[in-house]
Amino acid sequence: MSLLGFNTGYVEELYKRFQNDPSSVSESWRDFFADYDIERAESVSPVDVPAKPPKQAIRQDPAPPSGNGLPADAEVTLIRGPGAAIVENMEASLQIPTAT
Repeated sequence: MSLLGFNTGYVEELYKRFQNDPSSVSESWRDFFADYDIERAESVSPVDVPAKPPKQAIRQDPAPPSGNGLPADAEVTLIRGPGAAIVENMEASLQIPTAT
């Protein structure tokens, strides 16, 4: 098994290009190949491959606040005109079923 998985052929080809002419690969590949050991990459046992990190627990959203969420001294005004029409259409669009 190779440490590089499905990308082994691609990396080997880049490494050969790097050996012939280091400027033929990008700077990030030159940095990668600076200490690259092809024998190590080709002879990795499954024990050497890092394990996937454990899945994190799904975070629950906090409960919505009670009331309307506004401070007691907040001034509330109605939306009028084109803004009101936009709000009305957006509220109505929530009733349209969608497939995901």
